[in-house]
Amino acid sequence: MNMKKLLIAIGSILIIAFVVVLFVNATESKKEVKKASTEVTKTEAAAPCSAACSGTCPGKATEVK
Repeated sequence: MNMKKLLIAIGSILIIAFVVVLFVNATESKKEVKKASTEVTKTEAAAPCSAACSGTCPGKATEVK
């Protein structure tokens, strides 16, 4: 009976140590914040007006991926 309790205690300690190491590694790693793929950069550029616009349209912002 004592051997069974000892094995359960050692197994429990190993599992707890494994979980603690995983948690510490997860909190210490600094991940770079990446922009979402749906986020786009807008640049202000003077675009020539189309023929349908007849020259009354101001330049619009164009999206660049």
